[in-house]
Amino acid sequence: IPVVIFIDGINEGAGEALWTNFLANLTAEIEGYDYLRIVISYRTSNRKNWFYDLAHDPNNAVYCHKGFKWHEAEASEYMFSSFNLDQPLWPLYGDEFTNPLFLTIYCRNHEFSGRPLEFADFWTTIQEYCKNINHQLSLKFNYNDVNDLVTESLKTLAKLIVTSQNRWNVEYSNVMKCLSNVAFYTKNPSEFFEALIDEGLLETYQRDDKAYVSYGFERIGDYFIADYLINNTSSEEWFDYKYGD
Repeated sequence: IPVVIFIDGINEGAGEALWTNFLANLTAEIEGYDYLRIVISYRTSNRKNWFYDLAHDPNNAVYCHKGFKWHEAEASEYMFSSFNLDQPLWPLYGDEFTNPLFLTIYCRNHEFSGRPLEFADFWTTIQEYCKNINHQLSLKFNYNDVNDLVTESLKTLAKLIVTSQNRWNVEYSNVMKCLSNVAFYTKNPSEFFEALIDEGLLETYQRDDKAYVSYGFERIGDYFIADYLINNTSSEEWFDYKYGD
């Protein structure tokens, strides 16, 4: 019976930059052992990077997981019950409900608000989720939740990513300088920043003795970056944006 090594979400956050130089060597070393196997999961996209090549290499055994696709109703009903939400009286299962992240955030939003279930797209759901977290943090840090510091913080990171043209090398010190201007209402911006990490909205990582910041969920980051591009750059520039890979 082989021993299987599982690595989950290998290209989430800083993983894309970190594993580029190490994954091939790791898999080559594992191939030298008869009783070792490796299974990795990663989020696919149409970007022509090394993960795209990995997913389309016929020498690799690849399974494309579709989330809850074809089982949206069962997954939604289970999640609604888990969050003590009443089942809707009409079909509510669009394409977004195949995404586990969307469904989780959607349920948390309605658990917080207590209102009946209604359809919302991913971007609307993300914005509402940020407002809910902002309300919770406003009580903790004693500021008026009219000031949506959570959303503004995530928008600030999107601006830094786009202007630097590098998603995975935004230095911690630069982020803190900008967030200090956003979160000055809290009187302690560093603790507010740590709270965003605790909520899973941001994450930090170290490489080459430097600290960096990225979004806790890459998909949420995608939306904030797109929002910044749409509202602050010309349409001609949208396709010039580089992800940093």
